[in-house]
Amino acid sequence: LDEEKGMVAVYEPLDGKGLGTGVVVDPAAVIHSTRLPAADQAGKNEQALIIVRPDDHGRVSYRSGFAWAADGEITSESSWLDYLKTRTP
Repeated sequence: LDEEKGMVAVYEPLDGKGLGTGVVVDPAAVIHSTRLPAADQAGKNEQALIIVRPDDHGRVSYRSGFAWAADGEITSESSWLDYLKTRTP
């Protein structure tokens, strides 16, 4: 969760391979972001919340996506975060 960059990202294992998911918004539109505590007993499923201000027409621009290491293109958390940093909403 990086409010200054307008980014929420996760990289975690899926079937023994890394899975990256993320959302990027205009940092200037971010009103607030926070982590929400996990509701499961194991405490593993923490959530993230990012609140953004819509434009003058009531629209919010964003990019969302994923990468799975088994595809061979993005194979680490650092490469996933680097990729997201190049995206603009």
